[in-house]
Amino acid sequence: MITAAVKVADRNELTRSRSRQRLRSTGLLLTVALLVLAGAVAGCSSLPKSAPGATAVKNQAAAYAAQGNSYYQQGNYVQAEKFFKLALDSNFSVDNRVGISSSYTSLGRVYLAAGDTRTAGAAFEDAIRYASPATTPDKETLVLDAETGKAEILLVQGRYENALDLLLTAEKRPAPPETAQRAALLHDVGAAYKGLGDYSSALTYLNQAREAHVRLKLVSLEASDLYMIASVYSKQGDYSSALAYANQALEMDKLIENSLGIGSDLRALGIISEKQAKLQDAYDYYYSSLQVFRTLGMAAEVQNLLGALEPLARRLGKTKEAATFADALKQMGTSK
Repeated sequence: MITAAVKVADRNELTRSRSRQRLRSTGLLLTVALLVLAGAVAGCSSLPKSAPGATAVKNQAAAYAAQGNSYYQQGNYVQAEKFFKLALDSNFSVDNRVGISSSYTSLGRVYLAAGDTRTAGAAFEDAIRYASPATTPDKETLVLDAETGKAEILLVQGRYENALDLLLTAEKRPAPPETAQRAALLHDVGAAYKGLGDYSSALTYLNQAREAHVRLKLVSLEASDLYMIASVYSKQGDYSSALAYANQALEMDKLIENSLGIGSDLRALGIISEKQAKLQDAYDYYYSSLQVFRTLGMAAEVQNLLGALEPLARRLGKTKEAATFADALKQMGTSK
């Protein structure tokens, strides 16, 4: 069961949860696509007919998955979990193995976004188990997606070598090459190399992921690649390049009105600006990010930004604002 608590990210590290959250949308989109496909195949005249009731149930499962995806993109993990469980139950009722596997992967990514790595890992294992009887190429795509999810758990835990080993092994699976799942894997490999301090390899894989996402026209995931590339340049001390890539990510997220991404991009720009000693710019970016996450009701993100804004406001001589931020932080602490 998802609770309202979400792990607070380190405000000084751009690799926080954004890339993991955004990559998870790859698996969530796969859930919807495969469930819709299952319904379409059932209605194909060249194949044995499925019972009308089964097709209706699969369509309903796809609708639940789509609703879960919408809540996930809003950062509302409680509601996302609810609808993905409804999709899972619907798929179980008609023994739709592809849908069951996809639903488990989506649930795993929701649990991971909420910081529950143990439950996430169990969900990914269930996804692999139910994908096994499925036919190729769906089986390989489903397993690749779940294996990538397992690697993301290791990335969250800072176990970069283990994550890289798992990802490079998963990369060898005979899944179709030009898919969102392959692109997501490339992104995660880049993230693992970044965690290991191999920035050259990180940029190589992240740029490959970006090129794949451009070909697949997955704008939100391309923005995630740009964000991570900005993070690599920031780690290298190339703040000019970091700022440029973070701004590109922000422009893309604004284009598709992705509020979760916008808030993350603004915070990244604040981090980079603070590292450049551009304190007023950093303050403005943090404050704008705060408003986005406050609107989304993401308490952990709000707390994170209040913690960044309070000392920054004092450094800028904004004593009234600093006191306001400090009071808000205190109230959030006592309300837990």
